[in-house]
Amino acid sequence: SELVVVRYGDSVSVNCTTSTDPEGMGWEVTFGGIGLQENVNFVTWTVGSLMDWTIEPKCYINPQNGSQCTEILPVILYKTPDSVSISPLSHSGPMMEGKEYQLQCDIQNIAPLQNLVVRWYKGNETIETQTFNDSTKKPVNISSTLTLTHRSYEGEVEYRCEAELDLGPEEPKPTALSSKPLNVTVYLILYFSLITDARWDEPFNYDYYFLRVVGLSMAAVLFILGIMVISCECHVGTGK
Repeated sequence: SELVVVRYGDSVSVNCTTSTDPEGMGWEVTFGGIGLQENVNFVTWTVGSLMDWTIEPKCYINPQNGSQCTEILPVILYKTPDSVSISPLSHSGPMMEGKEYQLQCDIQNIAPLQNLVVRWYKGNETIETQTFNDSTKKPVNISSTLTLTHRSYEGEVEYRCEAELDLGPEEPKPTALSSKPLNVTVYLILYFSLITDARWDEPFNYDYYFLRVVGLSMAAVLFILGIMVISCECHVGTGK
């Protein structure tokens, strides 16, 4: 039978027709039902504002001879989300190269869940798509999680997520709702050591102040360039 797709709160009108000459026919439905109509070959079910998430209209026909036949009208009642937002999961601040992080996309008050498609974007590139195998018809709040690892220094990266209802090729195409962009700063983790071939059993002299100034200056320059120094070792000796 024909599928009817209706936005929550909109009107709907559907004809049930027959090519035979029945004794009577009608609609059995919780809203806008029509009792048995005699000597007709079509009946129209009309609702001014459809708000029943579990509605299941049924057209019935009583033939002149034989038993009653019925046809259920599939109805998809949909609602676009109130909001879509993106946030880091259990993390704040910059992200480090090579470490695993998660982002969460929160979608508020959407239905039906089985028609929802969530797309994750990195810049303008789609990097992941998620659907939901859930027959819940009423509006729900749902979250989608993206796990990511930066393999190389990328500077500042923009992420966003988008929620769209896929209602079929010939049905209405509600506008997809996107989150605001989340800008993430990615740092390269740099470990370095300055080691000389030292013999620690021999006395040597070093300028602590000079080494401290040089080390801090190097760390500051690297930080400005987007490289975070996690640790460093400096071994100085008079080895031969």
